[in-house]
Amino acid sequence: MEEARERIGERGLFVVGDAANLPFIDDIFDGVVSLHTFHHLALADQKRAWGEVFRTLKTGKRAAIVNGWTESEMMRRWQPLVKIAETVGNWIAVLRGKRKPAGKLKKASQKKPTGTFVQKLDAAWIRNELPAVAPGATVMIRCWRSVSVRWLRALIHPPYGKQALRRLFDREEAHPQEFGESGQYPLIVLKKNPL
Repeated sequence: MEEARERIGERGLFVVGDAANLPFIDDIFDGVVSLHTFHHLALADQKRAWGEVFRTLKTGKRAAIVNGWTESEMMRRWQPLVKIAETVGNWIAVLRGKRKPAGKLKKASQKKPTGTFVQKLDAAWIRNELPAVAPGATVMIRCWRSVSVRWLRALIHPPYGKQALRRLFDREEAHPQEFGESGQYPLIVLKKNPL
């Protein structure tokens, strides 16, 4: 909040609140943008947060929500290559002296979860659940970014990295719905239509 106040100054209204229970009246906003917020809520609260966005949005206006899918079809297909690239990269780092050889690693099932709470969803959830909380709304699934950070770290390196990303971005632009639904990070556009 302090950083936002420094950047925006008197041009902004700064409110700390619950995304699933917004402290605003109905039909107040000309637009709503949310980046990587809803997936930090439990699914029931995510549904309420979508309802709150819809409730506070003026008729005819749009909301843009960037979230992540629980499991991306595209990332699942790339998983074997990502694992190979990570293994090769780790060995190169060991050979260069930048990393010590790993001892026996714990199995994934033995690792304790770390980081913030995340409960993501999928395109079917959006199609099934949004009509109940956003009646009559137009919902479009587009691409914000189709690949995960893990994918980028494993596969995008000099000298070919910039060209590979340019090709990927061109494909995302040409097929926004396909990459939005099968990629990692969709941009979900919700338009509040008159009833």
